[in-house]
Amino acid sequence: MAFRVSAWAPTRLDVAVSGQQTLAVGGSEAVGVRAARFDVAIDLRGQAPARANLAGVEATLPGGVLGAERLAVELLPGAAAVVSAAVVTLPGARIPAIETVRFTAGVSPALVARESAAAWRDAGGRVTVVDGSVRWAGLAATGSGSGGLDGALQPEGDLSVAATGAPALLDALAQAGVMAPAAAVAAKAVLSILAAPARGGPVPLPVSLRGGLLTVAGIGLVRFAPLAWD
Repeated sequence: MAFRVSAWAPTRLDVAVSGQQTLAVGGSEAVGVRAARFDVAIDLRGQAPARANLAGVEATLPGGVLGAERLAVELLPGAAAVVSAAVVTLPGARIPAIETVRFTAGVSPALVARESAAAWRDAGGRVTVVDGSVRWAGLAATGSGSGGLDGALQPEGDLSVAATGAPALLDALAQAGVMAPAAAVAAKAVLSILAAPARGGPVPLPVSLRGGLLTVAGIGLVRFAPLAWD
């Protein structure tokens, strides 16, 4: 880890991190994270948000490796952050990469201690996402929503999304074996009904995560492995 600050104008601290790192949030199992570049810029005057820029990111999860060619995080006041990423690769060799994703997220109340996940949930803890956007295998979508932890400390939440190109994503997920071809056909049939009022414009879609199952308009798309806690 290297630190740099100007002796003549000590208004900004630059930090360069190298090598393998570990990350654990709210009592979750530690995740190994490696990045080809990991730079952090901190305004020592407090007049600008702290920013982190990473390249060649790889996080080793129980279900495989999650990666991103580029990742940027800008910390905002009140336990919030603007996150953007490009070329996000998901666990599973055949799953198409997410071209771009960006969102602003806020956490209330703040979750800081490893053993506080259950207390955070019991206190009504929520993560709020606004100004979200994603481009993925032909899909272009924007949306906002919120989520938290269920009784088993697993993620759950709901998003209101407006999307175009969803059928192309469904075909890609079916080809990758993430969802059954029959389920993709059924999902596209539902989408065609929902798309009729939009007349070629973005289609409003309810997105939900419950019990590890991601659903769109009530149709299951992807099932995630349970989050492991100590």
